Amino acid sequence: MHFPLTIQRLINSYVPIHYTFDTYDQYNDRSTPRIDRRFLSLQFLNSPLLLTQVALFISILSCVSPQPTILIDEAHQQPIPSTMTPTEMPRPTIQPPHPIPTVTPIVEQNHRIPIGLSGGSLTIANSAHTPDFDVHQTHQKTLATLGPGLAYSRLLRIKTGPRVIQPSLILECDLCQSWKINSDFSYEFLLPSTTRWQNISPVNGRNLVASDLIYSYNRLETESWPYSTLFKDRGVSEFLTNGPTSLKIERGFLDTDVLLALADGHSKIVAPEVVRDYGDLKQGPVIGTGPWIWESTEPGVGTKLSRNPDYFEPGFPYLDNLFIKTIKPEYDPYPNRKRQVAAFKTGLVDVVALSSKEWDSLQSSSTQFNSYKSESNHAEILFWFNTGTQLGSNREIRQAVFYSIDPWESLHSIWKDLGSVNMGIPVSSPDWLLPRKTMRQKYFANPSEARTKLENHKDKGSFDIQIALADSSQEMLVYGQSIEEDLKAIGFNPTIRVIHTTHHAELLGKENNPFDLMIGRVPTVASTNGFLLALIHNEGPVNLLRHHDKEINRLIEIQITEDDQDERKRQLLELQEYLLEEAYFYSPISSSTSWAFIWELQDFYPNTALSEYIFWAKTWLNP
Repeated sequence: MHFPLTIQRLINSYVPIHYTFDTYDQYNDRSTPRIDRRFLSLQFLNSPLLLTQVALFISILSCVSPQPTILIDEAHQQPIPSTMTPTEMPRPTIQPPHPIPTVTPIVEQNHRIPIGLSGGSLTIANSAHTPDFDVHQTHQKTLATLGPGLAYSRLLRIKTGPRVIQPSLILECDLCQSWKINSDFSYEFLLPSTTRWQNISPVNGRNLVASDLIYSYNRLETESWPYSTLFKDRGVSEFLTNGPTSLKIERGFLDTDVLLALADGHSKIVAPEVVRDYGDLKQGPVIGTGPWIWESTEPGVGTKLSRNPDYFEPGFPYLDNLFIKTIKPEYDPYPNRKRQVAAFKTGLVDVVALSSKEWDSLQSSSTQFNSYKSESNHAEILFWFNTGTQLGSNREIRQAVFYSIDPWESLHSIWKDLGSVNMGIPVSSPDWLLPRKTMRQKYFANPSEARTKLENHKDKGSFDIQIALADSSQEMLVYGQSIEEDLKAIGFNPTIRVIHTTHHAELLGKENNPFDLMIGRVPTVASTNGFLLALIHNEGPVNLLRHHDKEINRLIEIQITEDDQDERKRQLLELQEYLLEEAYFYSPISSSTSWAFIWELQDFYPNTALSEYIFWAKTWLNP
């Protein structure tokens, strides 16, 4: 075990980036290009701690809101080069964490006691077809979380239920019975001896053993596969076993978020003999240890799953069948779920996820329905300054901009309160984020203070501010107009330019970005350290702010290996206050999913963080 002492950035001067187009996805409305991280060429000296976080799944412009029209043609499928010039930066020193207690903590599983009624079928609206069934080779959220991937389990999972306040990354056992951390900072997991694979050839219902997990993790790490660095990026150096129910995880460096990789919806456990007999999993069979047995998937129709009678959590799932119905979106010119809403109104589907626009439409209709909003752990939109420009480098100017706007008014009037205003940093629970009262009273919605800030700099000429709006959806255009009006009211002369999504992606990697202020989507990184190290630390691969602020780096680094959750919470709140005091960035709307469903559906508390999906097994129908 070693502790990383220095971190140095070295990014190849030419970074080819491929833009790929996912099939439309129910959770994220993705018809927009994403950066394929396999084509980000990164080299590292000494420790990978700071920079390898960017190799987490990065998607540019994943969103819930309606998206701009994107022409998908051959030209867009070609690599789009961008030049990132390596820059020598000071090497931050990371201190070793506090010594771990002699008595190691043991976390035991606390599976919920079934209280619902068994039986019945549920039909769920989905937007994308699943191209194949290999959950390790194929990156698609539908496959992982709303398709054949529901048949599989993971070692850990994200907790869901009525007492879980979102956003939340609270972990619980899935395949494990308990886990503990040793004095050398390795993890040991105890697996129950009674978990069985689904009774389908060639696995035939045999017991799950620790070597199955090691095989799956090694397969997931296959070079060039989408999640090949999922574990390495969090410090995992080796998976070991001392027997069929014992799994040990050695760590090469410390990252407090390491366990999140084991709960990621893509770190699924597959049976070695299925791969042995069929070569890969692309055409099936789909055999897991999860609550659902895969029955069929038909293009343009959807996926059918049935209850696994041998599932290791007694009583679950409640439902006999899940039908995931493919209903592709329309474009007018933005993608929308009008067809899904129509299907829900007529009873063809029982559950549908909606954007704010469709939410208004459904609410204004005579349709009776229940609803739930699941909060994600990442920003849908980020509002940030480029400190590399003359105006963006001025602290009082940045503060004047923040004081001139009221993010909560925009959240209400534009996004119908379907989301929240925060710092956009993924956290374990909501109390790790600054409360609205603190944010609004201290840093926003104070036009008189904004004018005072500008008055202090009136001798420096006009306050021309160049703003990039990296989204042409109707909601974002309205938002851009409101920002323009607020800035003009206190004396700014804003120029807002709506830029193409691919241009926006290139700007993220350019030192000579001409815009003072950026408003748009950023790479989606699901962990706290991943977000801060990849996007905010000044030696990160992106460094959105283009800053050289040592205090930001210090505040990020002290929480990286902090195991005391109360102390880490305090450190992250201090970091957020500093970022707002300096008026660097915030998120005007977090990512969330609004669900509409039939009244008969009970205990439906979806938490989609880290591509979670266990909640489908916990819901039931009250006839």
